[in-house]
Amino acid sequence: MVFIRYINYSYMEKIRIRLIISQNTRFLSVAEKKSISKAAASLYISQPAVSITIKKLEENLTRHFLSEDQRE
Repeated sequence: MVFIRYINYSYMEKIRIRLIISQNTRFLSVAEKKSISKAAASLYISQPAVSITIKKLEENLTRHFLSEDQRE
């Protein structure tokens, strides 16, 4: 677990930090499990939630992390 000291951050900045950590956690889980569905199961969230997170990361960074044949 990553602990961030954000005493001086605004409420919106704190939410943004939490979202970034959540996205990174989901991405790392997919990379480790090599499967979106297995990553979703290990994180106790739905598979579409993980897929949407990966898609948004790809759009924001204009980079594709998974090839089409790797997607489930």
